[in-house]
Amino acid sequence: MKYISNMTKNTNNNSSSKYKNGTAIKKKDMNKQYSGKVLLITAATGLGFNYAPHFGVYQIYNYIKCNGLSCDMYDRDLELFKKAKIYEEDVIESLKKGEYDIIGINVSQDRVLGEQKMIADLELIWRMRTAAESSGKIPTFVAGGQAAQLNYKQWLDLGIDLIVNGYGEKVFYDICKRYFQMPQKTRNTSSLIDMIDKLNSEVCGVSYKDKKDIYRYIPSQPVDDKLFKELFLKFPQKYEMPHETFWNIIRENNADKDLGASKFVVENVRLYTTSHCPRRCGFCNSGQFLPEAAASENDLMIDKKGMRFSSGKQKLVQLDAKELMELVMFNVKKYGAKSVLFSDDDFALKSKHHRVMEFCKLVMEYKSKGLMDKDFIFNCQTHVSDWLETQGNKKVANKKLIETVAKAGFGSISVGVETFTDRIIVSPSINKAGYKSEHAQEVLDTMIDYGIVPQVNVILGVPEYTVEDLLITIDVALDFIIKGCDLSGSTWCSCL
Repeated sequence: MKYISNMTKNTNNNSSSKYKNGTAIKKKDMNKQYSGKVLLITAATGLGFNYAPHFGVYQIYNYIKCNGLSCDMYDRDLELFKKAKIYEEDVIESLKKGEYDIIGINVSQDRVLGEQKMIADLELIWRMRTAAESSGKIPTFVAGGQAAQLNYKQWLDLGIDLIVNGYGEKVFYDICKRYFQMPQKTRNTSSLIDMIDKLNSEVCGVSYKDKKDIYRYIPSQPVDDKLFKELFLKFPQKYEMPHETFWNIIRENNADKDLGASKFVVENVRLYTTSHCPRRCGFCNSGQFLPEAAASENDLMIDKKGMRFSSGKQKLVQLDAKELMELVMFNVKKYGAKSVLFSDDDFALKSKHHRVMEFCKLVMEYKSKGLMDKDFIFNCQTHVSDWLETQGNKKVANKKLIETVAKAGFGSISVGVETFTDRIIVSPSINKAGYKSEHAQEVLDTMIDYGIVPQVNVILGVPEYTVEDLLITIDVALDFIIKGCDLSGSTWCSCL
């Protein structure tokens, strides 16, 4: 179900709280097991030349299979390139035969490849529902991801039965396991919702409509250090990710394309090493995904106006430098990766552990000893202020840090500049107080001086823009293209 791997409370898999038609199962039935089958469906990512496995859905798929449940994967990206094992027509035929009990789908509301993907998702859901009607067995439709969680009422009105909030590996598995312990003849969405209603002290992190058609939002437990490292450090080393399939797609479809100033390496792996971004940029909901998952039902962004932040709490959790290296080297040895993209919203986020500097030192040590190829490169997403330090009463580019990441092999770094107009940097729609345009420009110039290709992210059409503001940003952005930056432009869209 950011990325997305949706989850909640680490429930006790040996719990004795089993239900049959809403009543407790007697002890003599406790060990009786019933079979069931899950289908997981990825979102259509629309990543252009940078197609990669949908990390979150593959995490959940493998978590379910590793824990003994039957599960199929319908990867819509692979279908697009005729590389899938299961296609929509196969899904439709299976539903006509009544083969699936639960369907989990990562839904989207963004425009992807020129389409409004929420419409495409809804059309797919209703095609599946229609197909299932011929068997008389309608599976329960479960959604996850940022779009589903943050707009749960909308999705519950339009074809989804249950939404998983936050990270979903454990809670989705726990729900499937409990459901499959019901006799098949009693299984339906109503009985599943009834079970969750009676177990809401144990099943955390879900949204649904109860029997009275009232929306229910049960918050998840905050993610702690142990859980994050289990899911993002240890578990990815226990299953196969189809990197080679996606790399072949890139080779076949992008051989003659101009991919910008950055060095492009096909054999790239995306890694997630931070629980969330604690910043509160006005155009982004990604950092609020986990805090919102843990918020109470009467304090959600969906019911607020203006800068709609809930008071949900989530401690920042990160892999440290040694754990980063463990994960990188696993992907080098297992898959033959030659490049890593740290897909954290803000990889260089300052922390008391100085993990970026420590990681870079480890990388240089590994390269000097021949443990890592000297040409191995890294890419990441960052915030302007990550690259600033204070000297006296002035903020200046942190040349030592930038030089170190360049030596370690960070050939391209995405910098969320968004605008080069000081008034707009602090506007509600951007909300990036703490630096000015001159600081952003100094950071970019310093990166260029050390051989790094910055990818400059700029947002056009910010509501607070005047024509003059927009022209200032465009003029500066064009200057940096000439200097050797890559530019990523987007229209503004309020995600809050």
